[in-house]
Amino acid sequence: ADALVVETMSDTNEVSLAIRAARSVCDLPVIATYAFSRAADGTFRTMMGTTVADAMTAAIEAGASVVGANCGTSLSLPDYADLARAVMEAAGQTPVIIQPNAGSPKLIDGNYTYDATPQAMAELAQELHRAGVRIVGGCCGTTPAHIKAMAASIPRNGV
Repeated sequence: ADALVVETMSDTNEVSLAIRAARSVCDLPVIATYAFSRAADGTFRTMMGTTVADAMTAAIEAGASVVGANCGTSLSLPDYADLARAVMEAAGQTPVIIQPNAGSPKLIDGNYTYDATPQAMAELAQELHRAGVRIVGGCCGTTPAHIKAMAASIPRNGV
């Protein structure tokens, strides 16, 4: 393994415990991500009501090497761009990872489908990279075609 990932979290206490546990048994980088949704006031919060700033602070203070967000409830691709900016602001000098869903899931004929095309995800990856996000991935609904398009869309020079 090159790193340990604690993801889709909603509670700062659980994130802190997971990061500290990982740190106690190895020296690999620990990546910590939360799942957010947009609150009625337009801000992003976990299902526990935790703000982006509080979530990032807790993960960084616990020793996370990289912080960010993955998944999310009813978030559009533009929402992930807004969320990325909020995470970047809260993370300070800590590197950021964003792993959006391929759009919001829709139940059609008993199956969940996602509307975001590989090209739309590639465009979002470019926007995330321009915002300073250094690790871009995908969560629910993301296929190998999405990842391939995203990877091809951003520079690979380590910056």
